[in-house]
Amino acid sequence: MVASILFTKFDTGVVVCVLLFLFVSPITSFSTDNIRTDPGTGLFIHIPTQRVKFFHGVNVVSKIFPFLPDTINEDTENSLTKTDMSNLHNEWGFNAVRLGVMWVAVEPTKGAINSTYLQNVRELSDLLFEHGLYTLVDGHQDVLGPDLCGEGFPLWAVRRAFELQKFDRTGAFSHFPLPWLFEIDRDNITGFPERSQCVEHLFIDYYSSFGVSTAFGSLYKEPEMYKYFASYWQNVASTFSGAPGLLAYEILNEPGPGDVYDPLYWPSDRQNLFALYNETLKSIRQVDDDTILFFEGVPTSQYIGDYLKGSSDLLAPEGPGGVEYGDREAFAFHLYCPPGTNEFICDGMIDLNWEWLRRTKARMKTTKATLMTEFGAVGNDPASIRLLNKVLTAAEALQQSWFYWTYRSYGDITTQNSDTETFFFPNGSIQSNKIKALSTTYPQSVAGVPSSIHYYFDRVDSTFGLHYITTKSDCGIDNSNTTEIYLNEAMWYSNGYVVNVSKPLVWKSSRKNYIEVEHPCGVFSGEYMVYVKIYAK
Repeated sequence: MVASILFTKFDTGVVVCVLLFLFVSPITSFSTDNIRTDPGTGLFIHIPTQRVKFFHGVNVVSKIFPFLPDTINEDTENSLTKTDMSNLHNEWGFNAVRLGVMWVAVEPTKGAINSTYLQNVRELSDLLFEHGLYTLVDGHQDVLGPDLCGEGFPLWAVRRAFELQKFDRTGAFSHFPLPWLFEIDRDNITGFPERSQCVEHLFIDYYSSFGVSTAFGSLYKEPEMYKYFASYWQNVASTFSGAPGLLAYEILNEPGPGDVYDPLYWPSDRQNLFALYNETLKSIRQVDDDTILFFEGVPTSQYIGDYLKGSSDLLAPEGPGGVEYGDREAFAFHLYCPPGTNEFICDGMIDLNWEWLRRTKARMKTTKATLMTEFGAVGNDPASIRLLNKVLTAAEALQQSWFYWTYRSYGDITTQNSDTETFFFPNGSIQSNKIKALSTTYPQSVAGVPSSIHYYFDRVDSTFGLHYITTKSDCGIDNSNTTEIYLNEAMWYSNGYVVNVSKPLVWKSSRKNYIEVEHPCGVFSGEYMVYVKIYAK
């Protein structure tokens, strides 16, 4: 079957450029559209209206120079134009983008901050919000940098990580990808491993190479590396602090296991990552005290935890910010089947992954917030759609927000299936089966008590159900007493739909693909159970 390829991402190399300087500013004003988490349920709360928000998003991570999507030209593999934004939100119901803001783009040369790039990504974030899309700022990397078939970190940082460990990256017994016995040719000009050969091997194998293992170990152990990484994030946070539509910062995408060849190594997320995350949090909080920080554990440890009934201890019992930041910290995770698994094994891994997540959340005391920031990378064929439906049905049962990988390829040099993982075929036409699977009915905003909210969607007959207890709304704030639900009329309700809501409440639709359920201001607050049902005609 095709599951093993469909649910696997492969990661490799990067390029550098333009330099300017940016000075860190003091803490800016509180965002008018701030999002926090509810520590008890882990759901997201829109502070001005106190409504619960659910996010369905896509990844937009440009892995090669200029490390930005193309906002001008339509229908290219790098496009993220106003048309794209309108389609994503108005037609397909997405309300967030995970936007790659990689260290190599922010600080390509040590100490030289590319302020033009930061200004451009901030302007893009603002434009996304004008089109109904929140931004999750993603500190993306895959296998660190071009010395290691990866991208995301600047070359100077990776080389310094080697130096701090006295590691000879070109040595006869230490050069990449040793201890793997296959060889990868080097580019005659850059000396980096050839990208075309990098993707011929499983990127997960590279994490156990001497080079990658040493570099991640240095990042996790060396205070000097903490300082560099935290400084990068402080510049990013200074740029985005107070931005409208800023959802969160995700500090480090898919962290490597660390130095697995260190005799004292132990596969603990908390032991390996906590010090780095703690220093990064301190730097960010100097310029932005409001925004949620997402912390991700080691994906390979997640796979092991699936099988051994383990869990991540990263935020157990609390995150780097402690109790004080319980409503501004959360756990990020990815869901992919390991390379080489067939459909039967992949199904089992998906089930084990959700059990792993439940165990992980049970250990988290100051926050219960989690976000699936990557999954998918699949095609448009029946096996892919079946797997998508399996993942998404389970996510809905947990009321889990998510981000699909990926909207377009954006120079995804670290994948083997860039032609299939996106929303589009190589000729530019949409992968309609995939979009339909992702574009299901769900509540984007609920004016309800977080612990009372439950919703579901039936992918066979298009039936949607939602119930919740009303909250006390502020009559002076717009939309605080309104629940908003997205539904794809063309794909799931082509013959129309019927909406039933609890009497005496009423619903309305003031725009295509969205309905609103309004509670009379000041009535039923905190005591009324609302039921909403949507049926296809």
